Amino acid sequence: VNGEPYEIAKTRPESASLNNFVRGRFIRFLVLGGDAENPVHENGVQLVGAWIEDEIYLNFCNCPYPLILQNCHISEQFIAQDASLPLLKMTGSKLCKGLIANGIKIASRVVLDEGFTADDKVELIGAKIDGQLACNGATFNNQTGNAFVMDRIKIAGSVYFNKKFIANGQVK
Repeated sequence: VNGEPYEIAKTRPESASLNNFVRGRFIRFLVLGGDAENPVHENGVQLVGAWIEDEIYLNFCNCPYPLILQNCHISEQFIAQDASLPLLKMTGSKLCKGLIANGIKIASRVVLDEGFTADDKVELIGAKIDGQLACNGATFNNQTGNAFVMDRIKIAGSVYFNKKFIANGQVK
């Protein structure tokens, strides 16, 4: 409502509860702008410490607002192929089923850092990022194959893979 992050908890939750549970479909509703009764502030969707159930499905969506999921647990896959967003930031969040965002267009930056963990592959094949890609202190896990795939990616700014960046699986 006021453009500030909505903090459910300061740290990433270990389990779902009535106090931290958010549906992936609700995240989609918000990042697409909400509705007349529930408009989204221009600072976008900023959620801290949530347990997100269901997949976050944004394929082909033109999302007018930034998506910031900090210290969140995302239990299902995040799918955003050929979507567009001003900003995608997932500092300290955990993706249990990975991220498929081939062809995504990001107007500023993608931030997967400071404890970000993906327990399945992250794909940004053919993505276009008009700013930086920051993966400082991130962990990408997929020991049976590709952990992080970025074939044909275009990044206008800097790329950061430091501060204990870990990949258990192949980085392409």
